[in-house]
Amino acid sequence: MTTPISDVFDAINQGSVVVVGTSDTHAISPTDEDRLRTLIRETDRLARSDAPGDAPPLCLRSACWAAQTMHFLCRTLLDRIDVATELPADLAANRPSGTSASEHWSVDLVLRVLADIDRRCAGANQLDPLRTTIRELAARWPLSAIGIQTDLSPKSMSVVLSHPTLRRILVDRIVARGDADRANLPCVADEIAAATPTKIPQL
Repeated sequence: MTTPISDVFDAINQGSVVVVGTSDTHAISPTDEDRLRTLIRETDRLARSDAPGDAPPLCLRSACWAAQTMHFLCRTLLDRIDVATELPADLAANRPSGTSASEHWSVDLVLRVLADIDRRCAGANQLDPLRTTIRELAARWPLSAIGIQTDLSPKSMSVVLSHPTLRRILVDRIVARGDADRANLPCVADEIAAATPTKIPQL
């Protein structure tokens, strides 16, 4: 039986375990999409209430794409032989442009656990080819990239840094995760130093 994408997303939010089979598909049924949209709206409401300022509007299409992508990553973690590790063509073709703050906020509602997925891959095999796909995703989505060693897209970083709330989330996450490389980036170093001067030596 196929594991619904909404179940995977719900399990991530709840910190619980769900078994995703290697035969599962990232395709989404109308019923699953309806439930997923409900879960995303609730996640957005909770994240928005905790955000440092006014978060960008929710883009459901972007968040649903991120949920399908996360489902693919979880499924691929189980099988490195029979399952390709590259992002499927339909997901690659339909990925959000990353040119709006709304897209970055919405994708991060799901992909904020991307660094955990990367650590899981590295724990089993530092050279796991799935890590290449994860790094490519991280490069496009800076908020979800903290803790992952990859170059960030300058255009995506510009979008995040231009929005006060996303910029604050980025800075807070860099400090919380001790990402020294990102802390030293010229575009964020001054803000980190001004906001959290006592924490810089720990990075």
